[in-house]
Amino acid sequence: MSFNTLILFGLVLAVPTAMSPIKPMTGVHLKVSAYYEPPIFTFVKDLHNSSIIRYAGLYKDIMDWLSTSLNFTYSFVEVPANAVKAHGSLDSTLIDYLIRNVWLSIGVSFIAVVVAMTFVIKNGSIEHYKNKTTAGISAELAMYGLVILLGQGGRLPCSRLSLRLIAGSWCLMAVVLGYGFSGTLISNITAPKYDPVINTYEDMANSKTMRITVASGSPFAENMLNATSGVMGKLGNSLRQNPGDLILRLPRQMGGNLLTGCCAYLESKTIGDIIVRTVMMKSGGRCLLTTGKPVDYSELLSFSMTKNFRYRSIIDQQLQLMRESGLFSFFRKKYVVEADKCNARQVLQPKKKPLTLFDFASAFFVLGIGGILSLLVFFSEWISIIYLRRRRLDRHRHPVFFPEEFM
Repeated sequence: MSFNTLILFGLVLAVPTAMSPIKPMTGVHLKVSAYYEPPIFTFVKDLHNSSIIRYAGLYKDIMDWLSTSLNFTYSFVEVPANAVKAHGSLDSTLIDYLIRNVWLSIGVSFIAVVVAMTFVIKNGSIEHYKNKTTAGISAELAMYGLVILLGQGGRLPCSRLSLRLIAGSWCLMAVVLGYGFSGTLISNITAPKYDPVINTYEDMANSKTMRITVASGSPFAENMLNATSGVMGKLGNSLRQNPGDLILRLPRQMGGNLLTGCCAYLESKTIGDIIVRTVMMKSGGRCLLTTGKPVDYSELLSFSMTKNFRYRSIIDQQLQLMRESGLFSFFRKKYVVEADKCNARQVLQPKKKPLTLFDFASAFFVLGIGGILSLLVFFSEWISIIYLRRRRLDRHRHPVFFPEEFM
């Protein structure tokens, strides 16, 4: 059986004035601490003097029912929201800039190759370029690189190995990475990869892209941190490795953290629906968050109150009665009904995996093989040319003499 925790109220003062055998809290006045947290608890202030003129929300309905059934009175003591210190962690792996950077890199490398080839030619002794200006040489080399990039082929009017190595290496990198990127992008669109929906503790423990985040000091956190093995042990290790995931923040402040996609927040269904509803209302009715399937976990519906509070057992009985009769579910449904749209089964679709550099591993693999083969061909050609040049020199150094009888 799953229960919900009410953590926003504390019964801080009791002033008994009379007792009744039928309603034992008759005449008792309670001061209830609460903070502004729609739709859990809201209040309307007077525009002139900022005084609170009306309260509303889930806990207001609960207190009204308790006060009616037990015949006591109560008043709220507001706790400022800034009294709760928020601390969380952000982890974004978005790569929306990948497309822009790929083409930017090809453009920058194109210019760098043209400049490098121009420098080599200007400091060399190639007849074809002796009477040409630097701008003319750069323009011709740029056209040469462009036709190669477009797959039309090209040639240089020289046999300099250094120029061919520069041009060939750049051409190999640009073509392999260009085709590899476009092929990966097309396959990602036509046959996308999906992340599984997180529904259980096992899903969360095995996820490589998401972490668990819980409220510091909550029973969820204590159970995970105390576990040494199994699924809960894995989740506890995640919390120890990422202490920022042990947080203390208001539900309305959790939405922004969850929207980064770094974490899944473990909480009672009521708090989860409230977070979903809050984010949906802020986004104009769009469903940006959803809740997973309920997990097996029992938690008590409780109020914090002063130690040795004499009416604690009576309030406990009434809270249990409210739970068993379905009143709590009725009150809760009034304030989180909008979240049902985001929690519908059809919304729980797998999330598309973003492209990462790992998806381009095959392109880099082909690039590495091509680069190694290109270097082998270059060095073999270089060695063969040196060998042939030395043979020609040796022939000039050792002339052939014919015997006198042949003269």
